[in-house]
Amino acid sequence: MISVVIPVFNTANFLEKAVDSVLVHSCVGELILVDDGSSDGSYELCLDLIKRDKRCRLLTHSERANKGAAESRNLGIKAAVFPFISFLDADDSYLPNRFKESLDLLLSDDSLDACFGRVLVFDKIKKTQKQMGFLKRKPQDSVLTYLLKGGYFHTNSITVRNIFFKKVGLFNQKVWPHEDLEMWIRISHLGKIKNLLCDDPIAIYQIHENNLSKFAGWKSRKNFWRQIWRQFRYENVGVFNKYLIIKKLIRFNLQALKSKFSDE
Repeated sequence: MISVVIPVFNTANFLEKAVDSVLVHSCVGELILVDDGSSDGSYELCLDLIKRDKRCRLLTHSERANKGAAESRNLGIKAAVFPFISFLDADDSYLPNRFKESLDLLLSDDSLDACFGRVLVFDKIKKTQKQMGFLKRKPQDSVLTYLLKGGYFHTNSITVRNIFFKKVGLFNQKVWPHEDLEMWIRISHLGKIKNLLCDDPIAIYQIHENNLSKFAGWKSRKNFWRQIWRQFRYENVGVFNKYLIIKKLIRFNLQALKSKFSDE
């Protein structure tokens, strides 16, 4: 039923555990590994892993170029053949309950385009753990409003109908490293998306020294919200949602001014 896409970039120390956590699920029809120009042995490990299970496939960009997680996920989406698509970062893992409620929801409601759940966040630097993705929102708030207010759910926890990507489009590398949030905002605007009712996390997200998310800062966030405003300025998303976008834009523009003056 499910195609799982894993973008791989220099994660040889984590990759085998990630792959094993996917293949244990019988509902996974294929696991698409997309090597993104790795130089640490990850590519060679992928070659070995695809020999162990016929469900595994390996894709690369032209000339084994490094194009980023967004383009790697896009390559996987284009190649996926099963009705539903899920994602996993190569340094993370799925839990045994990853797909049970997700599939139940999607199979019982043909109008539902995507669903997401909680992830367990292990911070290896601070030696802490917490849950991410529980949709604490006011009853009148949509998932779109929740995201525009600053809510978030992790890429490891979402399952999307394959066919829906034809409507919503692919990941946008221009808003890196926030391309996942931009996609969830687009999905919540153009489609029907629900959070799982289950209190238990369905995947694990690890924070460590090599996470690419550490590159996120006010500059990338300013660029991100500018892109969101361009997308939704003339869309019918409601006055309040547009206010939330403008509020974010003002915040990060003020940060830009503050940084400029402090540099001078």
